[in-house]
Amino acid sequence: MLARQYRLTAKGINVLLKKGRRIHMPLFTVVYFPKYFPMARFTVVISNKQVKVAPKRARIKRRVRAMIRKVFFTDTSDFLYDCIFLAKDKILSADWQTIVAQGEKVLFDITHSISPKTD
Repeated sequence: MLARQYRLTAKGINVLLKKGRRIHMPLFTVVYFPKYFPMARFTVVISNKQVKVAPKRARIKRRVRAMIRKVFFTDTSDFLYDCIFLAKDKILSADWQTIVAQGEKVLFDITHSISPKTD
């Protein structure tokens, strides 16, 4: 589980889903929006329709949160966005290096986006 200061609230999730930009990857989709708080915040969402068994959904969330800690928390002071990770069921069969590589690609894509949406 992520520390409380790094978790999005329900209100923040709704704002991100309405106003945020999306990056689609094979293992997850990331919705991001410029942050309002001093530190970046994250959340992981996995649909009951995609993965019906609760322990598998929990495993997916743990894997994505571990990737977030490894990739995004190395230097979060420079990261200017709140993110929602919409995980896909393919992430269960993916190896750890692939998950981290896609997380690093998302980090690169977000930080090097030409015109972030700011309204």
